[in-house]
Amino acid sequence: MNSRERVIRTLEFDYPDKIPVDIWCMPSALYKYGQQLVDALNTYSIDIVTPEYKDHIMGEKQQEIGVFEDGWGCVWHNLKKGIIGEVKVHPLADYSKLKSYKAPLELLKLGWDNVDASIKKNRDKFILTPWSVNIFERMQFLRGTTELFIDLMEDSQEVRLLRDIVFEFYREWLKLWLKRDVDGVVFSDDWGTQNALLIPPKIFRAFFKPCYKELIDMVKAAGKFVFFHSDGNITEIYDDFIELGVDAINSQIWCMDMKSIAEKYKGKITFWGEISRQTTLPYGTPADIKNAAETMKSLLMYNDGGLIGTCSPDDECPLENIIESMRCWNN
Repeated sequence: MNSRERVIRTLEFDYPDKIPVDIWCMPSALYKYGQQLVDALNTYSIDIVTPEYKDHIMGEKQQEIGVFEDGWGCVWHNLKKGIIGEVKVHPLADYSKLKSYKAPLELLKLGWDNVDASIKKNRDKFILTPWSVNIFERMQFLRGTTELFIDLMEDSQEVRLLRDIVFEFYREWLKLWLKRDVDGVVFSDDWGTQNALLIPPKIFRAFFKPCYKELIDMVKAAGKFVFFHSDGNITEIYDDFIELGVDAINSQIWCMDMKSIAEKYKGKITFWGEISRQTTLPYGTPADIKNAAETMKSLLMYNDGGLIGTCSPDDECPLENIIESMRCWNN
């Protein structure tokens, strides 16, 4: 069973030969540990890969210390190498600019030079698109978080136009990726705080869910799988993700009631990790890492599938913990 077959059988709860593994290291971890981490990554099998793609939307400075402007006109301030910072200048903080504002659709034509060759080279792996389709986050970057939340509560005409601009951009982005021989598409929007959703679930369902549905339907019609990432406690909308047809979800399951989540959703959606990036991975011991992985295996797997082992360390994580997490998933 090769990596691609292993991931597909995991997503379909169809007795894969072992847990598939997906590793994404924050650049800050690679900067800190260098060749030691690279050598460790090469020691273990990894089943999921992302094609080589030059991101002209965020640009080359997104991981560097300093100030940079992305393709949407959002100005970012980065304080640490290898960690994306925060938007400090929002191009649509003043809605008077909204009617003349244009999404950077022309940049979608760039960055494709090595994509198809990269896919062909890794065809035995399960191939995911880069993380994108972040409608909610991009709206915050453009408008400002506080201002956007007020707009959503007021259901203003402007916030609907803003949503449609962002939505149309990602629809065009999806069309380009769905022409490629990828296996899955990644949606990435952070919906949770540590304890609850950032906005009322009724607004998520009325305002954002129809957009997700249309985009996810496009992915499904192309015969590909849907992966979704959201930080925070998203217990209130797990049902919605399943209804939308999300195949795998990367959530901070350790800040939720994992046992309850497992009882309700095991066998209905694949859990795309993960060991806690807030506590266990940076501050635990290798024994804690092992115990966390074993707990997830015992609670979340269904027909030997339904769980993808992930490791997503940054420079706060001890190297021995990173290596142990990879060993646990490859064991």
